[in-house]
Amino acid sequence: MTLSEARDRVTAFVDATVDAASGDYPHRPDPGNGNRDCRGVSGHDDDLLYQYSIDFELPDDAAVTQLLEQTRRHWDAEGLEIVERNIDTESPALHAEDDDGFSYSLSVNRAVRSAGITGSTPCVDPD
Repeated sequence: MTLSEARDRVTAFVDATVDAASGDYPHRPDPGNGNRDCRGVSGHDDDLLYQYSIDFELPDDAAVTQLLEQTRRHWDAEGLEIVERNIDTESPALHAEDDDGFSYSLSVNRAVRSAGITGSTPCVDPD
């Protein structure tokens, strides 16, 4: 898989999660989206991964609960394995992986009513 193919796949999946889980909450792409160096991770110094995030503003605690539940349902329906579920804290989170090494997370900060859904590709050859 090329980096371009991996980037398209992770971007489409995060966007689909946003569509399935966010309702009408204001959201925007994270300005830090982009390629990351895999040096020391993959064993190949030139490998890269791509990280893509969407940030949300949430109106209230009910929105936090809804976003967590809708995201979990969408990921379950898509066959992702939920590898971490931490929902009863001030900063709840879900983390999931697929069989191809793509990883996804939902992180919430209840104090400021914000959240982010992030997807990362596995390390791949940039060509």
